[in-house]
Amino acid sequence: SITGTVDDTGAAASGLQDGDVIIKFADTEITSFASFGPAVAPCKPGDVVDLVVYRKNEKLTIPVELSKRPLPNAPDTKAELVKQLKAEYKKVEAEIVEIFKDATEETARQKPAENEWSALETMAHLIYTERWLHFNISNTLDGQIPPAFVNDDSQLKAFADSYETVQDMLDAFNQDMKITLLTAKNLPEDIVEKKYKYVGLANGLVEGFPQHTRSHYDQMRNAIKGA
Repeated sequence: SITGTVDDTGAAASGLQDGDVIIKFADTEITSFASFGPAVAPCKPGDVVDLVVYRKNEKLTIPVELSKRPLPNAPDTKAELVKQLKAEYKKVEAEIVEIFKDATEETARQKPAENEWSALETMAHLIYTERWLHFNISNTLDGQIPPAFVNDDSQLKAFADSYETVQDMLDAFNQDMKITLLTAKNLPEDIVEKKYKYVGLANGLVEGFPQHTRSHYDQMRNAIKGA
């Protein structure tokens, strides 16, 4: 599902909304996050494609004029990158503690509906995402294509069930964020000069992944409340 659009892009101009679920891009069925990249790859800025989306219970076809993503302003130095990332992760850690402060072991593990994740299964998704980021960084530095990201419900349940307590799982996520931060600290000193690698990597660290984590906050709150 869409977690927002970037200003001054075709997606924003088309009226796509936060929460829209894309099921088709032009002639390609979108079945997962991994299937979106290959669908977009043959396209170029200026192309107009039809996106089929679900907006709540309504199925819509929305024409979108593709545009270049505005180049973000990455931190000027590696030290500034680490400083910003540390500040973001400190906020995320406190925000997640707040979400689970009144949850019991039972409510944290209970699904609000049969086909929805429990709060801890959502945390499993966030842990898996953070660990995928570690591989993503390594592959980017080496010039390789990162491994595809796939949500496997059975694996997420296994992740959630492998931790005895809610706190164990929150500690694991905090540890994974610490690894990400230390990875950023250990990036090559000349990484900032390699703009083709650095800009996307830096903004993914400081903005993209914390934003993705926050996009699941309401999902976890609602799961706990629903339980």
